[in-house]
Amino acid sequence: MNDFAHRIGRARLLHLPLLSRRLARAIIRTEHTQQTALAMPPPAPSPRVPGWRPRFADYVAVLEQVIDAWRDEGTTDLAPR
Repeated sequence: MNDFAHRIGRARLLHLPLLSRRLARAIIRTEHTQQTALAMPPPAPSPRVPGWRPRFADYVAVLEQVIDAWRDEGTTDLAPR
């Protein structure tokens, strides 16, 4: 997420200020915060398709394509490259 934020021209991700932690704790139930600490199940085996290759080498290339498409559509206010 940090990489995405930087690519669209944001210095940092949106974070809650330290002063709002008490308010957030009053709104967000303990069960929800505990759920984020749970271990994820092991990934299911993926099917193998002969000759198939991923379209993108890594997530950075995908981010670039999405951001370029947004700029072309003019659907969002992004910082110029």
